Amino acid sequence: MSAGSEKNIYLIGISGSGKSTVGEALASQLDWQFIDLDERIEYMTHQTIRRIFEEEGEEAFRMYEKAALMSTEKLRKTVVACGGGIILLPEIRQWLKKQATVWLQVSSDEAISRLGAEIKERPLLAAEGNPETTLRNILAERKPYYTAAAKYQVKTDNVDPMDVAFNIQMEMGFISDFDPSGFDDLFTKDDDDDEF
Repeated sequence: MSAGSEKNIYLIGISGSGKSTVGEALASQLDWQFIDLDERIEYMTHQTIRRIFEEEGEEAFRMYEKAALMSTEKLRKTVVACGGGIILLPEIRQWLKKQATVWLQVSSDEAISRLGAEIKERPLLAAEGNPETTLRNILAERKPYYTAAAKYQVKTDNVDPMDVAFNIQMEMGFISDFDPSGFDDLFTKDDDDDEF
C-alpha cells in the first residue's frame, strides 16, 4: 500500500492520546494536510468547544461534530484528528470503520500525565468534579467503541509522537519493515582511506 492509496487518515482516541500532536507529525511525514476536527467545529460555528457545551449541550456538539467530520469526506491526503467522543454515535462508528481510521491507544495514567493542568479545561472531564476519575471511566466505557470504529490500532504510551506517526505508516503498510544490518557496508571503515 502506498500513501496515495488512502484518501484520508482519521485518528481517534481519548483526550491525551496525542491525536493532534501525532496528526501533525504524520501529516508532515506524508506531506499531507492536517485538520483538527475541534478547530474545524469552532471555525464552522464561530464558538469555542467549551461554549457549545455550556450553552447548547453535548447533543448539539455531537451534531456539529458529525457535520464537521462529514465535511472532510471530499478531501484528499488529509490527516484528521477527531474528538475523543466522535465514536459515540453508531452511524459515525460505522462510517469510520470504512475509512483509514487509527485508534491511538493510551493508558489512563499516561493520558492524565500528558494533559496535566489542561485536564481541568476539558468540558466533559471537568463536568463531574474529578477529571482524572472521569477520564478513567470514559476510557473504560469507550474502549469497545474505539475497537468497533478503528481499522488500525497503535500504542502510544512512552513513544515519541514522531515515532507513533512512523508506526502508523508501518501499520498501514505505507512503508515496510527493513533490516538495518543492510546498512553496515555504508558505515564500514575503508582500510585504504586514512581520512576516517
